[in-house]
Amino acid sequence: MNNESSLKNNGPLKIYLGDLTYDTVIISAEAIPLNIGFVATYCKQQFGSDVEISLFKYVNELEKAIKESPPDILALSNYVWNRNIGYEIFSIMKDIDSTVLNVWGGPNFPIDLS
Repeated sequence: MNNESSLKNNGPLKIYLGDLTYDTVIISAEAIPLNIGFVATYCKQQFGSDVEISLFKYVNELEKAIKESPPDILALSNYVWNRNIGYEIFSIMKDIDSTVLNVWGGPNFPIDLS
């Protein structure tokens, strides 16, 4: 990494990747989080031991990890079915550590085009 002095612990850059789903009454998206797996694999190929990546599918597991050991980067997939979860997780992250880089990507698009 070019700017290791900016890392919180001068160790590997800690990245949490989430493809979150609701899991209260039913699991709304049972698919394996292949998208974040591809991102993680590419990142590990490019940066090796300079990054530490954890993948998350369930909100409670990600929230617990954020509270116990905040990442340097939090990246979430953005789909129609998990948009509200994403907003909530980023809000929690901001309350814990507002310096964490938040990244949100995916095929979701605004409902209101005006």
